[in-house]
Amino acid sequence: MSYDDNKGFSKNCYVGRKDYIPDMIVLHSTPSFVKGVNNFYDETKEVSAHFIINNDGDVKQIVSLDDSAWANGTSLNQDSDVYYRFAKNEIVKNRDYNANYYTFSIEHVSVDGELTDEQYASSKEVIKKIIKYIKEKYDYDFIIDDKHIVGHRDVNPIVRTVCPGNKFPMDRIIKELQEEI
Repeated sequence: MSYDDNKGFSKNCYVGRKDYIPDMIVLHSTPSFVKGVNNFYDETKEVSAHFIINNDGDVKQIVSLDDSAWANGTSLNQDSDVYYRFAKNEIVKNRDYNANYYTFSIEHVSVDGELTDEQYASSKEVIKKIIKYIKEKYDYDFIIDDKHIVGHRDVNPIVRTVCPGNKFPMDRIIKELQEEI
């Protein structure tokens, strides 16, 4: 199975951000780079992410940073398993609108969250790119902490109980970004 690396941005997104300033980055894991990329371009799947990072550190941008990927959505429907009040993250829990509008999503190829050295380095560079974009586009200083850089399980703990995986180096990434930026 392969994918077409010459595609532009995926149509699986909301155009724009409905005037919300994106102030969170959500980290994910997926078991396959090729399958992930293909799913993000498959308009019948209704899923996407801004970036996907392969084991070798290769980064593929799927959705423009100007747009909202279909990765972290929350629902206003109290009967939905993605109801926003179920979120572990207090920011998400207290916002009664779709989390896709104020988040960026980064997928990492991993089954348990463990990253290769190359993935880890690429992930930090992608996060830095996003933080720089937020500052330039919105004149907003991104807060580097565990409330603004989170795992998918913090946004959607019922459906995504472990994403991005128990071995994901969340604390290390946040600490190093705080020291470097």
